[in-house]
Amino acid sequence: MPLEFDNLQRALEDFVYTYGFLASVVSTSDGLVVASAIKEGLDQNLAAALSALVDQTIDRVKNDLKLGNVKHFLIEAELGILIFKKIIINEEPILLTVLAPKSMRYYQRKLNRISKSIINFLSP
Repeated sequence: MPLEFDNLQRALEDFVYTYGFLASVVSTSDGLVVASAIKEGLDQNLAAALSALVDQTIDRVKNDLKLGNVKHFLIEAELGILIFKKIIINEEPILLTVLAPKSMRYYQRKLNRISKSIINFLSP
C-alpha cells in the first residue's frame, strides 16, 4: 500500500504544479490527511478538518432540500477559490480539498482529472 500512497502524493504534486493550483489535500471523512501537495496558503490539517465539517453540512442540506448528489462545493472569495469534492471509493467517502487562485479557469475539468487519479490509486 505505501507504493500507492507515494504515487498518489506524486499525482497531487503534479496536479498542483502543472495546473496552477495552490494546494490539494485528500482526507478521510473524519478529517485525517491521506496525502497533500501544498504550494502556499493552506494548512493541510485545517483543510482536512474543514472538509469533514463541510461534507457533513452539505449532506444535511442536500438531504433536507432533496437536491440529490452534490458534485462539488465551491467558495469563491476575494483572494481565491476553495473547492470541496467528495469521492466515493468502495462505498467509503474520500474528501478532496483544492485551493485555486482567483484567476483559475476551467477548474472543473482539472478537478475531474485528479478525482479519477485518486480513484485509481485508492481503489483495490
